[in-house]
Amino acid sequence: MNLTVYPSVELAGCDIISLTSNTKISEWNEDPCWEYLRQMKEQNYKLSHFCLLALDFVNMWSEEMEICIECNPQNDKEGEINGSMNSVGKTVEGKISVTSQLQSRKNIRMFIPLLRMDFDEEYLNQRIPSLRNKQFVVDKKTPQAEQEFIKHAFWYKEEILKRVSATWKVSSTSSSSSSIHAGKTGTIDLRSFRFSSKMIEVLEVEKIGILLTLLDQENQPVDLNNANLNRFYTVRLQLTNRNKHLIFGIIRHIPVCKDPPYTFEKKILINGVLQYSVETPLKPGESRTYDLGIVFLEKGECEWGALFDEVEGWEEGDINIKKQHLQREQLKVKIH
Repeated sequence: MNLTVYPSVELAGCDIISLTSNTKISEWNEDPCWEYLRQMKEQNYKLSHFCLLALDFVNMWSEEMEICIECNPQNDKEGEINGSMNSVGKTVEGKISVTSQLQSRKNIRMFIPLLRMDFDEEYLNQRIPSLRNKQFVVDKKTPQAEQEFIKHAFWYKEEILKRVSATWKVSSTSSSSSSIHAGKTGTIDLRSFRFSSKMIEVLEVEKIGILLTLLDQENQPVDLNNANLNRFYTVRLQLTNRNKHLIFGIIRHIPVCKDPPYTFEKKILINGVLQYSVETPLKPGESRTYDLGIVFLEKGECEWGALFDEVEGWEEGDINIKKQHLQREQLKVKIH
């Protein structure tokens, strides 16, 4: 038996791109990826609940190829894995298919929307399965942080492979319709992509969520591009514990002015303090809101961020900072 193997389409690279609630989608963009996100936004979903999977393909064959990617933004079994629905709080329905033509020896980048993933630490830290039937040996040479990253990257990668599939097809266009290979199809191996720590940060839902909102005196959201001078506003911080254990710590507000002088003391009047304790521990699944009154005294632009210092040892009185959690989206305010 003679077997000939021809090159087809290869995955050259991969990236995961963050989306924010302020991401704008042009009405003229008819790409299936952005059309799907536009539909989700019309159904009152937040774009920050999604991210973009960018896949780079190279056509190694001598003829034009048609690349098709099919994706289910949410795995149907995700709720069984993490014990909850997902980061959105409800089921995201609908599949998406993206198709593009790829010339011979050329490359292309294609985008697919994915719902950000929320898995338990127990699931992400489970042992990576092996095809070799041998006794498991504890790795004492690799640092613990690197071992956790390898496990998290493996299980997130497995989840993406369950949601996304790609195929190629030799195009039946006028230039290649006479080819004996016209109409042939095959699958594209997506397992070769590798995760970076930044990609995982974009993909996963934070175990401690921090959401900032700017409100007026009537508790209504303010247009961040049209804030006014000498008016009372409220910066509302919502803190959410998505862990399965109690958390305790300190909230820190971080205002930054983008116009010189960059210090905020003479530009923003603050009614309260910028850092304070959460007073009592947050239970698993609990959310709390904390309000801070402010008044803008000068025109310009400013960014308002926040972080949460998670501490351990608070029960015994020996307090140490365990980890710092940053909010995903800062408030970018223009004052007129």
